[in-house]
Amino acid sequence: MNRAQFDSQLIAITPALLSWCKILCKNDYNNTWDVVQCTNLIALENYRKCKPQYFKTWIFAIARNRAAHFRREIGKSADLTAEIITILENTPECANTENTAPDMLHRWNLRRKLRYLPDIKFRIIYLYIKGYTYKQISHRLNINPGYVTTQIRYLKKTILSKTGTK
Repeated sequence: MNRAQFDSQLIAITPALLSWCKILCKNDYNNTWDVVQCTNLIALENYRKCKPQYFKTWIFAIARNRAAHFRREIGKSADLTAEIITILENTPECANTENTAPDMLHRWNLRRKLRYLPDIKFRIIYLYIKGYTYKQISHRLNINPGYVTTQIRYLKKTILSKTGTK
């Protein structure tokens, strides 16, 4: 199957995929679109691996796995992510932003990045934003203080700096 044929089949199956992902995501509109988009991206990156006779099964298996991944990640951190977003939006740097497309995009990107953090890094950034010191974080999580320092520096550089906060 060449790329053009693959693209046409992917476009044709997208409505059915969207309906199925809506069921998998329990009618959560945002997660449904995230699952469909991730499924399409993975499928497009790996289209050479797909055998034409198994196309539909292959696509739906990717979607099922993506939906399971989203449920795991969102389930463990949805409340904390919302709290982190609220804290960040109330910082002086973000308080003056308007609801323009770039500002909304920054917030959306932050949510996406926080969703994919490993649990320990997520807890470190959560406690840091709540105002804990590095030593308090290391004591509370029972990890090395040097690791906390390194992770906070990394997380500030890669995640928080991209949201417009310092």
